Parts: sequence; structure tokens; C-alpha cells
Amino acid sequence: MEYKKIVWKTFHEFESEYSIEPVCEHEKEECNGCPLMVLPYAKQLELKKKLLAQLFGRKIEMEPAPSELGYRNKLDLNYADGILGFKRKTKNEKQAGKENRSEVFGVKKCWLIDDDANGLIRGIAGILKEKKTASAGIREKKEGLGFVVLRKTRAGQAAVNLIYFGKVPEKEAGAIAERILSVTSGSGDRVRVKSVNILLNDFWADASEGRRVKTFGAQTIDEQLLGKKFAMKCSTFFQTNPESAEKIFAEVKEFIGGNASALDLYCGVGTIGICVADACGKVFGVEVVKESIELAELNARENNVTNISFACGPVKELLAGLEPEFDAIIVDPPRSGLEEKTIRRLKELAPRKIAYVSCSPETLCRDLKELELMYIVKKLKGFDQFPQTTHIEMLCLLEKKK
Repeated sequence: MEYKKIVWKTFHEFESEYSIEPVCEHEKEECNGCPLMVLPYAKQLELKKKLLAQLFGRKIEMEPAPSELGYRNKLDLNYADGILGFKRKTKNEKQAGKENRSEVFGVKKCWLIDDDANGLIRGIAGILKEKKTASAGIREKKEGLGFVVLRKTRAGQAAVNLIYFGKVPEKEAGAIAERILSVTSGSGDRVRVKSVNILLNDFWADASEGRRVKTFGAQTIDEQLLGKKFAMKCSTFFQTNPESAEKIFAEVKEFIGGNASALDLYCGVGTIGICVADACGKVFGVEVVKESIELAELNARENNVTNISFACGPVKELLAGLEPEFDAIIVDPPRSGLEEKTIRRLKELAPRKIAYVSCSPETLCRDLKELELMYIVKKLKGFDQFPQTTHIEMLCLLEKKK
């Protein structure tokens, strides 16, 4: 049975035996953002341990989340019919994982983000309603606003993306952006929107992405991880649960340390590489997204980290030109995991240690079958980085066989 089916089969078994009333009233609206909220948190962890044991064929430690609620720093919202919120799902579609794209319900409170972020969303929703902002119709290719993305950091800064479809009404969008820059969280005004980006999705994909047309306010916002400051943008790939990410990065740092020469693949804005750099002789980061590399270089300068450098390009292509000079390699690939060519090249480079951070237990399990031919798993651990959901972040620490 494929992993996704095992997940939902196991979930329904737990739900039938341990179900509780969820704290979120949007469950009644058929929101499927937090399917595990119907289980006590201890049972959520038990469920995830069972899933990992079934998948990997071994008992695996699960690190509980630092916070069960209010942990996300980013939220994608749909905008339709003058309503800013989430798409509604029917019971049958919810169980089948299929989405009804015809309705959006307003968000009174999302429990996965904190009160400050919820306050910002209410402020933005009020502006869109006041401006009578036209909403996009993706199926019929009707121009308008389709998505709003909010990212809020622990530094008290927020960035917003407004994603328009077909065409950006520049004057109207600019006026909305300027108003959003004045939005505060409403709870002592602890958090303000620092940056608003206007994006155009002219390829009509039902996704909260597009090319940037204009930025109002600051270009970046800041977050801190393990005492290091990181500049990022609303669209930048960045861990959505920074408290949990710090625990993972600390374990990677301890494992890699000892003045090692480290290669950091899929490095993004340099988070892991910069966090471990003071325990390494040198670090070399590789990332395909040019904007992320530019931010990584900025973050290294801002943190006065001088023993790290970066290269921009596809991982499998840049790996081909590297010499086998690294003591350790860190990989944090996308959900699809490592490509076969990348795994072969890792084995050719033959580092003494590999730290594999994964957002997909399924693809990590697949990749380990190849890596374990040459490496011993010293630690395989799950992190509950996404409480109330079925997602699990993984850390696998490997050492080369003698």
C-alpha cells in the first residue's frame, strides 16, 4: 500500500477511537488544513511514530513540537467573492483529498498562526473589502486578485504578497499595498507589515505564485535562527516553523562539527550553512534560485560569517564539477527528494558524514536504500514540525562505513 493511503487509513483508525472536539471552529466549515486537530496531541505523536515505524521498518524517535499551535510563520489565503480565507471542502472530497474550488470561507482565527498574524489578516481583509477588490476567476480566466500570502517573523516583521491573475491594476494594487503597509497586528501594535509585493500570475495556474511586478516598503524582512539573523522575502523558501527548525539545525551542527569542510546542498538563503559555519573549517552552499543565493550572501555578510561561500545552479550539475574534498555534506532537498544522479555523485564524493534533512519521509526512505549501501544510519529522527497535520520533518545522520 502506498504511503499516502497508509497515512489516511491509520488516521481514520485513530479518529474512530480517540476523536475529540477540535478547538478550531473552521473544522465545521470543512477546512482541511488541520486534520489531526480531532486527536489529542499525545495521540498525534503516537500516530506519527506508528506511520514512521511502518514506513522505515524500525522504531523511530519523534521530537515533539515546541508549540502545538501558533507555530507557522507563513499562511497562503484564497481571495474570492470579496472574501479572504480558505477553500471549503465537502466531507467526501476531504477524505479523498480532492478540493472543491468554488467556495471560500472567511478566516475568523487560524490556530496554526499566532494572534499577531491573525490580527494582520483581519486588517488586510478589511482593506480588500473596503476597496471592493475584484477577485480572479481562474477557471474562466477572469482577471483579479486570487491569493494573499502573509509571512510574519518572530522579529515582529511581516511581508505580504498580493497575487493577481491575468493583469495587475497598477493604480488600485498600489493603493491597496500602501494601505497594507499601515496595518498592525492590533495587539499593542507589536507587528507591522514591512513589505508588500505585487505578483502577476499570467500562466493561470491555481497557485499562490507569480513574477514580481513591484515591491512597496522594504525589500526583505528578518528572522533569527540559533542567534543568526536572516533576511528573506515573502516568497523565499524558509522553514515555516522556526522553533522546530532550530532544534534540527542544532543537531546537524553537533554532528557535522569538528572543523569539518562541509558542502550544503539546496542551501536556500543559507540558513543551515550559516548556522553550522562556526563549527566548521569552511562551508560551500549550492542553490538553484538566484534570489536565494543573493540573500544567502547578504546573510553571511550581515552575520560576519567569513568561512562560507555559495554557488548558484542546479545541484546535480554543480556537483559534477566538485572535487571529493568535503568531510561532510548537508542535503535539504525538495519534497521529491534526491535524484538518482545526485545520489550517485554523493557516493563518488564519499564524505565521511551526510546530514539529510527531509520534508518527505517517503522519499527519504527511498533514498536511504541507496545511501545505506555505503553509509550507516547513526540517527533517524522525526520532528513534529507541523502539529495538527500529517506532515513530518525528518533528520537522518549517516556515517561512512569503514
